[in-house]
This record gives sequence, structure tokens and C-alpha cells, in this order.
Amino acid sequence: MTDPRDALFSELHRTWLKPAGFRKKGRRSERQAEDGLLVSVVLESGPSSPFGPIYFGIDLSVTHTSLPRNRRLMCIGLSSYVEGKQRWIIPYGAATTDLFDRIRALFSTTGVELLRRMSTLPSLTDLFAELDSFWYYESHARCLDWLERYAEATRVIEHAIDNAPHENFRERALRLLAQRQARSDA
Repeated sequence: MTDPRDALFSELHRTWLKPAGFRKKGRRSERQAEDGLLVSVVLESGPSSPFGPIYFGIDLSVTHTSLPRNRRLMCIGLSSYVEGKQRWIIPYGAATTDLFDRIRALFSTTGVELLRRMSTLPSLTDLFAELDSFWYYESHARCLDWLERYAEATRVIEHAIDNAPHENFRERALRLLAQRQARSDA
């Protein structure tokens, strides 16, 4: 029997991703975008059993060819971004029609728009700024550096220092800022 999550992901790939140049391999679809960016859509599956609920999510992420393959600049779970849920849940024995219709609608609007914005460095840096999440400060600064917007990148790091959620976070951001200053002085 086909896993309903796989059938949904295949449909999303056929309908929206493949026409946009994504290639599918298993539960992942990827596309080489502009500026060395690699954009991915991944079906993340949680634990499941034949007699329990099925957990899953759809993650949209972007990395850069200069980074290690497992290092992402940004990863957004569609379920948490749109609905505030860590994962979607299919209760045991429940029909998937309503949930899958909702996911199709979310993906066709919000998902496609997020993927578009993750596909160029300028639009990705705008997305970082819009999210205003200090958790992405390193990636945001790195993208600004690639765009040669160095002063802006420094301001992003300073903002992270000022809004650090804990001392270790603050210390890491301070080290990054010191490294930047040492490079600019050299």
C-alpha cells in the first residue's frame, strides 16, 4: 500500500515543482537556483506505526554551493510557518482528503512564493529581514556579504548581539563580529 504522504509529495512535485525545474529523488526535490543557491523541498516523516497517527511535514530550505551539503542557510517548515504546528498529523484511520486539500492550497500559494523568494540572494536577504529572526543572523549576514553589502551584514550581527536570547548565543555573535573586524583591518 502506498504511503499517503508519498502520494501527496509526488503530486506536489508533478504539479508545482517539476514545472519550476525541480528534480525529485525519493522524498526530496531540488533545484539549482541563481547565485549558487540550491533550493530544496523535503517531505519530513515522523514516527508512525500501523495503528497510530502519522506525523509529517514539508520543509523548504536553501543552501549555497560553497557550504557543506548539510548546512542550510534557511529551513522553513511549511506547517509551522503557516499554521503554527510543528508537524501535520493524520489520526489513525482518518481520511486525508481535507488535510491534503489544505496542504495543496498552502503549498500552491505560500509554499511556491517562499521557494521563489529563496531562489535569489537579493530576495533571500529580504526574506531574512522580513522574518526578523535572530536565529538566522549568520546566514543573513553571509548572504549580505555575498552581495557586498558589508555594513548591512555587520548591522545584522550587532542586532543579534543586542537581542541575544542567552549568553552563549551573544558570545558566538560577538566572536563573529570580531572576526569580521579583524578581516576588515587586515
